Amino acid sequence: MKKTIHTRLEELRISAGLNKVEFASYLGISKQRYQQMIVQEYNFKVDLIEKLMARRPDLNVHWLFTGTGRMVNMTAYEQREEEITDSMVAEPMAEYNSGALDACKEKVRLLEELLAIYRQNKPDVGPTLDQKK
Repeated sequence: MKKTIHTRLEELRISAGLNKVEFASYLGISKQRYQQMIVQEYNFKVDLIEKLMARRPDLNVHWLFTGTGRMVNMTAYEQREEEITDSMVAEPMAEYNSGALDACKEKVRLLEELLAIYRQNKPDVGPTLDQKK
């Protein structure tokens, strides 16, 4: 099956954990209109994409239109986490010399940097159990 913007929109709906009625409401259209768009691959207006982007600023529009890249853009935290993880390749146990110790110190520094970025960019996950409603 050829992937189109319509099938990617459906992938986005599924990844969000929404049924078709909920997703259509999220987009501000009827379930029937959404169904027509997906099944019959009807064209839709740019304002639908604008609404989607306003509600999901992390959505990678390039992915939506072309299918390349990730569905959502990485946050600054995720980008730095990926860089740090790539630089922290597991090393075999060896004698600890000053070079190995320096490498361990660098890994600790990178982890501390990652933690600081996370603390600055904490994702909003809604109220926690200890917060009053």
